[in-house]
Amino acid sequence: MLAGLVAGATLASLLGLPEPLAAGETAPAGAGAAGESEPSANFADAPADAQAVAKVEELEKRYGVRISRDGQAVRYGTAYGAIYGQSSNWSMRTRTPNSSELASLEEALAVSNPSHLLGKKEGSPGISIYFLKDSGQHQAFADWGLTDDGKPAVFVEPAVAHYVSRWRSDQLLSSVDKLKAIFVHELSHNSAYRMGYDNLQPDRWKLLKDLGWLPAWNPRTRALEFLIVSKESKDVCFKFSYRTRSFVRCDRGGHFLTDAGSKSDHLRDAVKVPIENLSFLALVPPITYYCFDPMEVFAEAMMAYRLGGVPRAKLKELSPALHDLVRLQDQAEIDMTYGKGRYGRGEDGRLKDNQAGGRAI
Repeated sequence: MLAGLVAGATLASLLGLPEPLAAGETAPAGAGAAGESEPSANFADAPADAQAVAKVEELEKRYGVRISRDGQAVRYGTAYGAIYGQSSNWSMRTRTPNSSELASLEEALAVSNPSHLLGKKEGSPGISIYFLKDSGQHQAFADWGLTDDGKPAVFVEPAVAHYVSRWRSDQLLSSVDKLKAIFVHELSHNSAYRMGYDNLQPDRWKLLKDLGWLPAWNPRTRALEFLIVSKESKDVCFKFSYRTRSFVRCDRGGHFLTDAGSKSDHLRDAVKVPIENLSFLALVPPITYYCFDPMEVFAEAMMAYRLGGVPRAKLKELSPALHDLVRLQDQAEIDMTYGKGRYGRGEDGRLKDNQAGGRAI
């Protein structure tokens, strides 16, 4: 789910609701709702104001993106969930974003350039950004995915404006516009897409090893899983369990490992690692708790790098290898789009013209 928790911070995971289960797992007894009501389906019913409509047109002209309007509909084709066997093809109503959402989007587009584009070169069409009208149709606050005609797009739930101040309270983003961070994360997924990394076949990513991950197929179900390599040994890994809401120790084949290091077929026997402890144990430490698979680790790291300032400094401090990886990937994308050496990413996240004394563009 390329979204935002951000290919998707699911509403379930953020609000304590039941998550989709990983292959071979069963729901824990007593799993249920968090006791908090979701925003009303009429959350986004207010008509767009003239100022918002004018800003939509301005951003579309400046960046070449397409932004939804009131009364339109979009058919969601495929999301990250497809790689885990989850089906997602349904029609959703859209809306015109409000002025606050557009202010965050404008900032995100500025620091994500050129990942708003679909093609590999300057002047190619921009991505579509759909602000959804009805809450609860979609299982992520924001999500990178494909429309039913195969076009990449970003989908934004109306609930994002309601809950965004509650999640993403981690130190990395303490001084950052949280909605801006979500948009930057989703556009980072589009960066991977533009650079030839198929978001729906991440097991084939050449970046996996450098990210500190490897693909495996569940020993019992043969379903695709992703394992993050431990700094303890290249033969020891961790994989996320939705049942325990933690990472569990395993070998490179995905078999559970006990405290004594022996293999087991039973989840109950495996060593459990809280998400917040993973960064201390991983060969390449993730920088946020949204680290369930390598696609999200990549997007979170690229997000931090492009936000600049404190997030970039924290990325470099907490995970130097991850910082260097996304820095090189970011510059490779910039060079691919605009020509080698023409632009670089400034400390504030915006592109700087190397041929004009570092002037921001």
